[in-house]
Amino acid sequence: MTRSWRQTVRRIPAAGALILRLRRWTGSTRIARVATAAPADRLVVLDGAHVSAQPIAVVSADRIYQWALCPQLKRAPTTADVLWRDLRPPEPLPGRTLFAAVDGFSYYHWLLGTLPKLLFARAQGADLAAFDRIVVNPRHKGKVNFQTESLVALGLDLDKMLFVDRGLHLRCDRLTLPPEPTRREQTDVLPWAIDALRREFLPPAAPPPTPERLFIRRAAARRRRLVDEPAVEAELVRLGFTAVTLEALSWREQIALFAGARAVVGLHGAGLSNLVFSPPGTRVVEILPNVWRNPCFANLAARVGATYANLGARPVGERTGFAADARVDLPELLAVLDRSLA
Repeated sequence: MTRSWRQTVRRIPAAGALILRLRRWTGSTRIARVATAAPADRLVVLDGAHVSAQPIAVVSADRIYQWALCPQLKRAPTTADVLWRDLRPPEPLPGRTLFAAVDGFSYYHWLLGTLPKLLFARAQGADLAAFDRIVVNPRHKGKVNFQTESLVALGLDLDKMLFVDRGLHLRCDRLTLPPEPTRREQTDVLPWAIDALRREFLPPAAPPPTPERLFIRRAAARRRRLVDEPAVEAELVRLGFTAVTLEALSWREQIALFAGARAVVGLHGAGLSNLVFSPPGTRVVEILPNVWRNPCFANLAARVGATYANLGARPVGERTGFAADARVDLPELLAVLDRSLA
């Protein structure tokens, strides 16, 4: 695969510093330097900071790019286009602003990125109701309004929410930033974030009985579907699994479902983020298209003490890469399940 010029640049020692100087010499004055370290145990407060999205960039009033406080960690500061492109004039945001957004539009980024930031701020003594604005992830367009449901669960005023989107540029009088709850390009959720989510949202008492073996359907998805899902579902139902469509459930119902699960099988998708609520010892089998790999759910399973296995699936159809539909080798899946559930 041909390496992009950005990937090449990142491998050249000191190239980042040289590019930063060059861009300033050629007229870019937006960035003076880059802050690559940030406290992981407290809130950071900046006066007069600028925020742009997506991807998200936070630049302090003295033109220091707060790279360590920005979610898109895979973007090297010198090659992140958001720092060098022309931005529309900033919208002034008076008063106090809490910044809880991360880069990404899916349920994964909301559950494991935005919500931990809100919980961290509250745990540090911040009164969430006292902020004039709370910046959160882009508004999701799915049928299940997990954003509204979770914000209401935290007692937040929905009128104070500012959902970021592409092209956003804000100048904040006083900006409060929680630390990042993930690392490694948002594929590894930190223990404090997992603990905070479990403490806050797991049912305080034993939930009503739910199926112990779950097969997560993807038929309602617009991409990355399992083309032989009916045949896979039939075999899994024979093995005692219950097929569920997460889009048809409320957010609380999803939490309860995964909290009672002992085995979960599904094609890679944001619904597997609910593994954060699964009990230790849960058996997880993730189906992944052969054309790419994403370790986020393997990492999450390890964090919560689940047993994880994956199975490659052959991409089919016109979609490619991350969005590709897939076909699973059913005998191979049954063999993996036999080993995993033994």
